[in-house]
Amino acid sequence: EADKAIGNGLEEITLADWPQRSQDMADHFGTAAPTSCFAVQPHEWASFLEPQITRGFAHFLMAGDWRQRHARCLAFVRAGLACHGNRDLPEDFAFTAVEVEAEEERIDLLVQLEGPAGKFGAVVEAKFGHHLTDQLRKAEGHVLKVRKWRKPQSAFLVLSREPIASGHLLMRETWHSASWWTFLRHLDDR
Repeated sequence: EADKAIGNGLEEITLADWPQRSQDMADHFGTAAPTSCFAVQPHEWASFLEPQITRGFAHFLMAGDWRQRHARCLAFVRAGLACHGNRDLPEDFAFTAVEVEAEEERIDLLVQLEGPAGKFGAVVEAKFGHHLTDQLRKAEGHVLKVRKWRKPQSAFLVLSREPIASGHLLMRETWHSASWWTFLRHLDDR
């Protein structure tokens, strides 16, 4: 019966409503109990600042052994490139070092890959309820002039709750905007 339904497409398979499944999972794991810290919506009891999120991200990217750090940083840069317009890694890509910095020169997060062909990566301006200011020009200058990144192979991203319109005065041709959810979805796919 299920095989026939699968052959007809997923819309033929009936599933329980998500709210019921969600409640069943909460009951099973005990997260529905009034004493559980997960019984409250996160936005009701926590308000995270950009440096807390970006420093946490940097810590995650650089935790673990060499293989884990490289894999995470590579996935981060690939996700950034995907948000930047489906660019892919350079043809001559081979990296020998990774570096992650949070809060460098007012840049929220940068992930740098380095190899025989030079340096490139993803630079993120994180927005959590704040307005975009003139920091994009400064961030771009820092990674291109000081860190000497290869611009065509790098991703320059503004990540916020909702993408910022490309017509925004400070969104220059170099920068692209995406929602955090879009970026995290791409990161999960890598």
